[in-house]
Amino acid sequence: MHVLLDDERLERLRQRADATGSSVGAVVRDAIDHELERDDRTRALAALESLLAAPPVPVGTPEELKRELAEAWDEEIGIE
Repeated sequence: MHVLLDDERLERLRQRADATGSSVGAVVRDAIDHELERDDRTRALAALESLLAAPPVPVGTPEELKRELAEAWDEEIGIE
């Protein structure tokens, strides 16, 4: 893969590489990884915010839930 950069960006990459003791390629790879991780965090945060904004769902007691699950399972496998 080839990426065309203007002189200013290339110089900034070279300066960062020199400052960190790494190659320009390593700086580019790190920048890509950072951007992708930031995007993943943004999506995860949006999902969490959506979940937290959802209205509460009433649930029964543990015994009621066990009974409901057992009934649903019985219906699924055909036991009545």
